[in-house]
Amino acid sequence: MYVYVCMCDLCVLEPVGLLALSYAIDKAYAYDERWLALRVSYGFNGVVIREPELPSLVRHLAAHPSRRPPDHLLFEWCVVVVAAVVLVLVLVDVDVVVVAAVVIVVVVVVIVAVAAVVGVVV
Repeated sequence: MYVYVCMCDLCVLEPVGLLALSYAIDKAYAYDERWLALRVSYGFNGVVIREPELPSLVRHLAAHPSRRPPDHLLFEWCVVVVAAVVLVLVLVDVDVVVVAAVVIVVVVVVIVAVAAVVGVVV
């Protein structure tokens, strides 16, 4: 499966950067083969996305280019995707503890996203 890395054209990849990216991607697959995205830097720089998720992110970015900067839109996209996963878990009657854990993750992601938009350091 392919993965895509978003990087700023002004950033320089360190000599061992590809090795570090490979390690992070391997670690993500070890945790869960359906991982959504990795963040290995700040802003929109250093975002690693699996191929199946790319069209959804591209649609979200293309739909709102003037409303917010791309890094804010990335947070929004993650929140929407995670919220959709929670809804599916609830609809298929997954264990309540699992749903509660996912809800906690969603709340933390929303708090971090709002803090990033407002400019507060969390």
